[in-house]
Amino acid sequence: MSQSASLEKLLAAFSQPKPIPMAPIDKCPLNVLPLLPPKQEIIDRCIERWNISSDHETPNNKLELELAEGITIFIKFGPPSLVDMHEAYTQDLMHNLFKNHPTVRVLPVWLAFMDDAWTFVIMPHLVMYSTDVSQTIATPSPEECADAVVAITQAEVPSWLQAQAPGAIGGGPLRLHFFREIIPRKKHANLDELAEDVTKLSQWRVPVKFDQHEMRFYYVDVNPENFCRISNLTIVLDFGMAGLAPIEFQIVDMLTEHRSGYERVAHCVLEKLGREKLRKKETRFEALREDQRLWAVKTAWHKS
Repeated sequence: MSQSASLEKLLAAFSQPKPIPMAPIDKCPLNVLPLLPPKQEIIDRCIERWNISSDHETPNNKLELELAEGITIFIKFGPPSLVDMHEAYTQDLMHNLFKNHPTVRVLPVWLAFMDDAWTFVIMPHLVMYSTDVSQTIATPSPEECADAVVAITQAEVPSWLQAQAPGAIGGGPLRLHFFREIIPRKKHANLDELAEDVTKLSQWRVPVKFDQHEMRFYYVDVNPENFCRISNLTIVLDFGMAGLAPIEFQIVDMLTEHRSGYERVAHCVLEKLGREKLRKKETRFEALREDQRLWAVKTAWHKS
C-alpha cells in the first residue's frame, strides 16, 4: 500500500465509530462515537472560550462539553502554532497501536477537522474512563510517565509508515525542543535532508548520516501534566510534539530538558532506554548535549 493510500485510510478512520479502550469496557456507556453538536456550534463554543481568555499569554484552547446521557467530550482547538491535523493523525495512530497495551493507553480521536486554518480535535473526556469510584484519575510518578514514553519509542512502526519522511505523522515537520528556534516548523523530505541540517547544527561540522531502519516514534513533551493514571494504566494526553525520527532525537531532547518538573521524567526516560547502549548514538550529537554548547550551535546556525 502506498503512503498516500495509507494516509487516506487513516483519515477515513476518523468517521468510524471507535470503542473505548479503557478497562472495564463493559461498565462504560460510551463505546461508539456519540451524537455530536453541529459543526458550527462546536466552532462557536471554542471561539467563545478562546476570546474569554484572549488577554492571557496563551489563550485557553481546550474545551469540555457535556452532551446528553452524561457523555462528556474534550476538544483541543486553535491555530497551527497550537494544534494541527498532524497531531490528530499521530494521536489516532497511537490510540490504535496501544489499545491492547497492558499499562499505556492513548485517547481515541473521534473527529478532527479544519475551519479557516484552525484545527478542532474531538475526543472523549477522561471522566468517561473513570467508571466507578475506585477508578480515580491520579497523577503518575515520573517513572510511570517515563515508562509510557519508552513504550512509545519502542512501539513497532507499521510497515506503511516505515518510508515516511521524519516528522509528525502525515508529513508534518519535526517538533523538537532543541529544533524549535533553529529550524522552526521545517519539513524534511527525507533523512538525508535532516542529516544535512543536523551537520550544520554541529559546531564541529561533523558529517551525520541516518539510516531508514533507525526511524522510531518519538514523544518529547514530557510535561507531567500530559500524563494521568487510572487504575494500572498511564494515559498519554498530548501529541503535539510526537512523530517519527531516528532514536537520537528522543535522546537529545531528554538530555537538554532542564525545566522544573520535566527534568525528572526526562532523566527516567534516559535511564530506561539504557544510557550505556546509547552512548555510541549520543556521540553524533555531542555538540548539542550541554546548554552552553546548544547556545553556540544556535548562534552558529543563525549566522550561517
